[in-house]
Amino acid sequence: MSGRSRDGAGLYDDPDFLDGYRHLRRTGQGINDELEIPAMDAVLRTLPVAGARVVDLGCGEGGLAVRLAKAGAADVLAVDASQQMLAAAVQHPRVRYQRADLTTFDLPPGSADLVVSSMALHYVENLDTLLARTAHWLSRSERKHPPGEAGSPPAARVVVPGGAEARPIEREPASSWGEAPRVGREPSSSGGEVTRVEREPSSSGGEVTRVGRGASSGGGEGLPRAGGALVFSVEHPVMTAAVAVDCGVDDYADEGRRERTWFVEGVVKYHRTIGSIVGSLRRHGFQLELIDEPLPTREQAAAHPHLAIHRRRPPILLVAARRTS
Repeated sequence: MSGRSRDGAGLYDDPDFLDGYRHLRRTGQGINDELEIPAMDAVLRTLPVAGARVVDLGCGEGGLAVRLAKAGAADVLAVDASQQMLAAAVQHPRVRYQRADLTTFDLPPGSADLVVSSMALHYVENLDTLLARTAHWLSRSERKHPPGEAGSPPAARVVVPGGAEARPIEREPASSWGEAPRVGREPSSSGGEVTRVEREPSSSGGEVTRVGRGASSGGGEGLPRAGGALVFSVEHPVMTAAVAVDCGVDDYADEGRRERTWFVEGVVKYHRTIGSIVGSLRRHGFQLELIDEPLPTREQAAAHPHLAIHRRRPPILLVAARRTS
């Protein structure tokens, strides 16, 4: 089935692609379970999700949507273009699924408190337009929570659940994100800060995933507050750009459409530089709160050899922003 392009709207309904993708997820050979899910959940854990109206863009089979509902979100609208993904979606009483193309999907102004997206927006041709619509959906109000109430701002040190494998949070009790790994920072050789994802023994005899976060553009520990929060992960721009021999990056400045072979030929993704992504956020009234590049530790790479290459270049870009205007 070579010789044709497969764009994001129809990609996950292509039977050849879908077989390969589902095998990857079943066997844990991707980056989701060890890297993307723990990093995304560590950010979302810092937000007052309880009572929030959430929109999940490119929800797939609903893993993130259900985790948010179990964390107390009042309503999660989970949107995906794939009929096959939605047919297999996990059901939850506070999750509504809608089939729609993100290119044209729209909502009334002020209809959401939190918008999330997990590894989907690199399939969207015009991210700038989507971010403009997202800004209109988001409420700028802030819901207040008494100290210690579910959804209140976290302490400086947060703990993320772990085990021999990084656990998706849908396994947690329905009323909370559960206990968790400490979130920390460490200095880089350039004088800035870098994220670390480590494992350490837990009191239960298993392991705890330690997820560090990068510096906030605001210069503090702040993450998006209730109302107007946007959190998304995408394939890292060094991956969507042409990859030359020996993991070198090529054509980084040339943004736009790329066709790649991933299970099938002709998979269409859209390359954007980090600067362009940040610029679009600022242009549409978002304040950048966190930018992260989840990477495997040496221990993870040793335990999961397929992750070793991702110590050479980051596979994921994780962004958190807040609507301020």
